[in-house]
Amino acid sequence: MLRPARVGPADTVYDLGSGDGRLVIAAVRDFGARAAIGVEIDPALVARSREYARRAGVADRVTFLQQDFFRADVAPASVVTLYLTREMNIRLAPKLQAELRPGTREVSFDLGGAGALRAAASGRGTCGPRRRCRPRRARAWRRGPSCRRTRRRW
Repeated sequence: MLRPARVGPADTVYDLGSGDGRLVIAAVRDFGARAAIGVEIDPALVARSREYARRAGVADRVTFLQQDFFRADVAPASVVTLYLTREMNIRLAPKLQAELRPGTREVSFDLGGAGALRAAASGRGTCGPRRRCRPRRARAWRRGPSCRRTRRRW
């Protein structure tokens, strides 16, 4: 999920519903992100995540917050990852739309139907044969116009 978002050294990664912290730790360790923040409501998973980060040697660059991700401040994020159900993604969309800055990349794994990675990009979409804009596969969503040619959002 981090590769389509093109996580790099200048990024601050937020993982909403971080679970045991694998994505948060990988963002810093494997992709060199400046910082990564995991938001998880389960205290046992937060404790486990902190232990895993300590073992991986990245505890100084990762943070795990025990709170509801609907109340988390995601404004500083340059990349947001979501490994949630379709219903939760839909409920979370207005919050992300309101709080994220233009250019913030979102990567979501859709657990609702086929379970495919929805890593579409607003900002780098393609127009279909009938000029319907659709996202490219394996790209991170970007806030901004969806399609360069028609400037339509999907």
